[in-house]
Amino acid sequence: MPGKKIKTITDLQPVFHVKDKSALIQVVDRRTPDYVPIQGNYSTSTDYYSAYVRYVISPKSKFHHQVLPGGVLRLTWNQKRARQLRVPVVVYGNTQVILNGEMLAHKELRPSIISTPMVHGKRGANHIDLSYQPKMMTVISIWWSVLAWVIVGLSTIKYCLFNRQIKRG
Repeated sequence: MPGKKIKTITDLQPVFHVKDKSALIQVVDRRTPDYVPIQGNYSTSTDYYSAYVRYVISPKSKFHHQVLPGGVLRLTWNQKRARQLRVPVVVYGNTQVILNGEMLAHKELRPSIISTPMVHGKRGANHIDLSYQPKMMTVISIWWSVLAWVIVGLSTIKYCLFNRQIKRG
């Protein structure tokens, strides 16, 4: 069962009947995330999983990954000469990309089909910093939600205290 390509639910059923339940995880586990932003229209003929392996999994050992304060992801690498290269990260719509201290516009990134950016690295040490900046409407919505929960909490406390005073009096 492990190692056998699962194509239908019927192929998966025997794995439920083995003693070692970790076999189920091995059979259904994937090396890719559930969501990556694709470029252009979705195509059933495109193998997005292979693209993820090619653009993210395979080259990641050539880069050093580090999370900086504020949730900034930094990738560092060395190049023997200045040239274009694809960086093994996925860039979403509101991702800020800073290459060697210079902010890059999304139109400069020439994304792959799964939104991995192409950048021009310089000779020697390079680094790229990525951070996600939510839209202002998202931030406002979160704060409205927090405010609403505070009001509900205070109202509940006030209601409980008011009812307790009525029962005593």
